[in-house]
Amino acid sequence: MKKLLALLLAFAMVFSLVACTSSSNEPAQTEPETTQPEATEPAAAEDPDTGKLVIYTSFTDAQMPLINDFEAQTGIKVEVITDGASALLKRVEAEKDSPYADIIIGGSKTIYGDYLDLFEEYVTPNDEFLAENHHVEYGKLTPYSADSILIMWNTNLIGDIEIKGFKDLLKPELKGKIAMADPAAASSAASALCLMAWVMGDHQSYFSDPSIEYLTEFAKNLDGKLAAGSSACHKSCADGEYTCAVTFNSAVYNYINEGAPVSFCYPEEGVSPFSDVGAIIKGAANMKSAKMFMDYITSKEVQSRMGAEMFSNPVRVDAELPEYMVAPDAIYESDEDPVKRAENMAELKEKWNDIWASVN
Repeated sequence: MKKLLALLLAFAMVFSLVACTSSSNEPAQTEPETTQPEATEPAAAEDPDTGKLVIYTSFTDAQMPLINDFEAQTGIKVEVITDGASALLKRVEAEKDSPYADIIIGGSKTIYGDYLDLFEEYVTPNDEFLAENHHVEYGKLTPYSADSILIMWNTNLIGDIEIKGFKDLLKPELKGKIAMADPAAASSAASALCLMAWVMGDHQSYFSDPSIEYLTEFAKNLDGKLAAGSSACHKSCADGEYTCAVTFNSAVYNYINEGAPVSFCYPEEGVSPFSDVGAIIKGAANMKSAKMFMDYITSKEVQSRMGAEMFSNPVRVDAELPEYMVAPDAIYESDEDPVKRAENMAELKEKWNDIWASVN
């Protein structure tokens, strides 16, 4: 009888131990089922990747391969709509309540000023590698290239004439030998006109006495000749019709790359680079892809290609450059304000017309 009771007691203890063990393991089995959805659902909702990107751009033909390469590298399907930068900005404004594009890229930062409210704030991690005066502006405008006014000359014609800046364009031996586009027909010439008036004046106004005096003497030295457009201006110098030309760097770089007999200088009085920029449109449907593109366009690889293949000044200080190209942080920049330039350009062009009429 005692043996039977001992046996029953042993069974009871084993049964109790199993039940306790089962009870303590039960929460560990059910906990993952209740917490798993809460951990994964917000991440999926926060950062959706649609695998698509819509770009409004005024890229040049030389720059368009960058978009194709971005598509190939990332697998993101890109839709590209091209037009002039001003027209595209107006389109972004018209679509602000229901944006079609994710990014607008191309055109000088000057013309973006009136549209800042339409763009999303984003500063690429590559900003730390961008040259001074070419960092992301307003937390929204991302520079990717910088064209600038410069003076080019034909090395077969220049002889012993030394050109270091705008003051040298008044030399008597250059009279009638300077190519300059009509500011009324070429935006680059209009910008050059503003730059000359600013750096050769009092650095306070485009209409100071020294500014007007310089423009008058410069107009006299042109000897009644203005090119119909920017292309005609730099081509006439490269072809040997004129000794020198007031133009922009991407044109000159292209000639040098092709072996044309030209050289150049950035005016020692200073320049105001045309920082070409891009921005992410507020409310973009493909925000992740848009940010990826901004990182891509400012990467060392693309910035090096910008100089070597597309003949534009890169904005990244560690970009690899052709030997004829000047590093972005080695170009002396004037204190001209691009916004002020835009505000005064129309009036200065009118003043130039008066000066031109008075000397011709």
